[in-house]
Amino acid sequence: MRRAFLCGEDHFSGRNFEHRRRWIAERMLQLAGIFAIDVAAYSLMSNQYHVVVRVDRERALGWSDEEVLRRWTGLFSGSPLVTRYLSEARAKMCGAEIAEVPALAEVYRARLHDLLLVYTHAQRARRPAGQRRGRGQGPVLGGS
Repeated sequence: MRRAFLCGEDHFSGRNFEHRRRWIAERMLQLAGIFAIDVAAYSLMSNQYHVVVRVDRERALGWSDEEVLRRWTGLFSGSPLVTRYLSEARAKMCGAEIAEVPALAEVYRARLHDLLLVYTHAQRARRPAGQRRGRGQGPVLGGS
């Protein structure tokens, strides 16, 4: 069995991973603010975490296309078309380009109430950006 510590002190190695607790909590709040989910409860243990969420599909369906695009680009880079649409360059877009935006918004809207996508991105909180996990170090489940 592989040893891995998510949070707390690893008595075997003497390393302390308590700082990850804050990263995970902050990431959950960030994702809840972007996706159509409510975090009802969570528990962070030394080697795992549990989260109780409510997916609010109706909330996502009520967002305007622009709100969907802003939420999506708050976490991901949007397509060049979306980037232009959300900027001052929108005034220079032709009608055909603007007509494509609602279809992109619907794709993003569906993703913003997709629990698997939320989970995938929550995994990224398990280690700082740019840090790769070496053999026998860090969390068992991968993130980035």
